[in-house]
Amino acid sequence: NDITKMSRLHRSASRQMSRPAVTIQAGSSWTFGSPSVLMMYYRAPGELQKETHEMHECMPHYYKITSGHGLGAELVMSAEAAAMQGKLSDAEILLEQTRARIHAGGQMNMTLCCDFLDLRLKLFSDTAGRDCVSTDLRHQERDTLLRQHNTMWLNIFDASSAYYYAILDQEEDIPPFYREHALNQVNFLAPCRPMMEMIESQVLLTQKIFSRVIGRNEELIRLCRSMHYALVALHLQIQTAASYEQLGKRVSALGILKEALQDAIPDHLILPFAENYPFLKELLPILAAQEPEESLPALITEIQSLGKQLETQIRTAAGTGKNSPLLASLTEKEAEIAGMASERMS
Repeated sequence: NDITKMSRLHRSASRQMSRPAVTIQAGSSWTFGSPSVLMMYYRAPGELQKETHEMHECMPHYYKITSGHGLGAELVMSAEAAAMQGKLSDAEILLEQTRARIHAGGQMNMTLCCDFLDLRLKLFSDTAGRDCVSTDLRHQERDTLLRQHNTMWLNIFDASSAYYYAILDQEEDIPPFYREHALNQVNFLAPCRPMMEMIESQVLLTQKIFSRVIGRNEELIRLCRSMHYALVALHLQIQTAASYEQLGKRVSALGILKEALQDAIPDHLILPFAENYPFLKELLPILAAQEPEESLPALITEIQSLGKQLETQIRTAAGTGKNSPLLASLTEKEAEIAGMASERMS
């Protein structure tokens, strides 16, 4: 996942090849089953701007020799980068630009990566100006995808749903393979497995199985560092800190969270912390007070701002979900109509 080296090879191949490669199908998976481009190609703290720039430089050469395989990957990566930095409006614009570019291009992998980012933006609707998606609509989208008979697409879709509903604290809507921790029954390609395992840890966090999060994440962090998956490792560190805090081991939680924040400072990464704000909100002010360095308190302030928006979304979802007491008195048809209305459908 070294974009610099990839770029040199792509440029060399582009100069020498007289026709597109026959070994790569334009509509096949580009991320090996990962729901995120950035999680695959963000190698180290401080490298985000360089890596996104190089992705924009190298992908046109790659498209030339593969008939557009992975079209839009560089835009997805830029959109994700903006989201990670808390620039949600910029991420929204880049996301729509990506969708416009890949429209009708047969790049389902990129479409699903867009959907994963879209779900994450919906968690912060006060900033992005959008509402949470209904579970019924999500089920309809999965049924449509199922008819394409592509297991990898379904795996990406389910991983995105699992992450979204775990953050939203709606355990009952998490897909069964994640909710019941049966990922060992799913065939993932090796490059995407760390992302899927990180998402399972997020589900475990939601289920309050904190000791298992700590136990499994230690090995996963080592794996991610050996694979240069710096963003996935950051997520795992945050989950681990959150779990130590929930088990009453604050000293360990503060140490791990401080390390994660220091890794996040060079590229101003905010969103992974904000997504876990309900678990971290008592730790963040302590670290802000301990650190006289200006960059850390400033980063924490932005995390807190986004985190509070997430808590609003969680409360809203709890009040309007299918298990909400507000809907308990409705008939099945009335509840269906209420769900359609929440999606602005007639």
